[in-house]
Amino acid sequence: MAYNTGELHMERDPEREKLFHTEMATDTKACKRHPGQNQDRAFIDTNIDACGVFDGVSDGDGEQAAVLASKYINRGIAELTELERDRHEHWTPAQWEGYMGNLLKDAHRAIKTQFEGNHTTTAAFAKFVANENGEPCAVIASAGDARVFKRKADGSIQAITLDDQLSYTKAAELGLDPRQLQDRFDAISGKIQLSEDRGVNSDKMLFNYSNVLTQSLGSNKIEEITPQTYTVPLGKGESILIMSDGIVKNLSRQVMEQTISQNIETGLGQTNKALIEASYQAAEDGFKGGHDDMTVVTSRIK
Repeated sequence: MAYNTGELHMERDPEREKLFHTEMATDTKACKRHPGQNQDRAFIDTNIDACGVFDGVSDGDGEQAAVLASKYINRGIAELTELERDRHEHWTPAQWEGYMGNLLKDAHRAIKTQFEGNHTTTAAFAKFVANENGEPCAVIASAGDARVFKRKADGSIQAITLDDQLSYTKAAELGLDPRQLQDRFDAISGKIQLSEDRGVNSDKMLFNYSNVLTQSLGSNKIEEITPQTYTVPLGKGESILIMSDGIVKNLSRQVMEQTISQNIETGLGQTNKALIEASYQAAEDGFKGGHDDMTVVTSRIK
């Protein structure tokens, strides 16, 4: 795999090779409509401090794209991490952002070539690194609508990524703030609570486009994807959660925060299980998302 990073200055500092250790856990549940075929995939790898969630998109075999993307991204991060350690080099978060964005583009081309655009997947993944001051942070990359959240020390959660959905593209075209719209959609609790206003720029009209992806890995409709990349500082007691849309669309932000806070001290595995159970029950109750495959990865610095 090529490391096309341009002109990079590599600091040689062996003391920075492993300043912290990560704790990670993942859980998943197949959709009620096809319990024997889960199209989501995830990886957690504490050896390289990386994790990710991939949600296959197709009428039946999206899991093949998700499997390929998961392996491709995991391997790409592992190879560069080992190279970094072997050379006693320290890549800055900005350099990792550039590499991970290019890794997504490469994965998009590889999946499109192998499956000829018939199977696609969303992707969201994180790599934990130290910044220039030796402080931990998470470098995030995503394409599609798998969502990355940061749980703060006070128990609140913050959406890091913006879903690649037509709702937010149209919101921007109308002069609205896509982030604010995503926050309003995330605040919905119980059955759909949107105003009855059906104007072209109303939340109700824009919500109708929330199931339409504007990009996914492997799609023939997209020549080149546009990855989202972020660097997120992490303080004591903070964590990163990555969820497939099967969870995000069923749980309001408030319910997510409550569920995590009630379980996080028991362990990351129990937290993941509780989130999936809450999402499944919400789908049973006829919430906005309905039944879908549900996958979550929770990670934090030890």
